[in-house]
Amino acid sequence: MQPSSSTPQQRPRVRWYWRALVIKVWLAGCLLFLVLAGASVTLFVSSAEASLPLMQRLFAFAGATLILLLCLHILRMALPARQAQR
Repeated sequence: MQPSSSTPQQRPRVRWYWRALVIKVWLAGCLLFLVLAGASVTLFVSSAEASLPLMQRLFAFAGATLILLLCLHILRMALPARQAQR
């Protein structure tokens, strides 16, 4: 006998340690994202330093740009996709 459609289905209870694990993973991800963003800002600032040789400044700028693009890619993957509205 199949359950009637009027009976609400019960969702399985998520245990506290799974919730804690999810929170810890999100916090670790946020920390790593902030570290990458800080490294990018530091490299952008050092690329503007006039006392450094030109090649070192160019490499700092290129590294900062790559790290910033990586941060944007990680952020795009972490956010849910928007659904097209019709």
